[in-house]
Amino acid sequence: MKDTHYVIIRADGSEDIKQVKVKDLTLELMQSLVGGHVEACTLPDWVMLVDEDGLHKRLPLNVRAT
Repeated sequence: MKDTHYVIIRADGSEDIKQVKVKDLTLELMQSLVGGHVEACTLPDWVMLVDEDGLHKRLPLNVRAT
């Protein structure tokens, strides 16, 4: 089974790089990573997952990730 990598980039600039098997990449895991409902922002070479309620929750702007 193929592995995929993801990078968590927090608003404070810290980051974690993780590896997970594609079969283990569940909705529940993605929701736990973003801290809420998942919104996928598709870019040319990758996909960025964000908390779709981030603006409503008044979460800080993540300048590094955007």
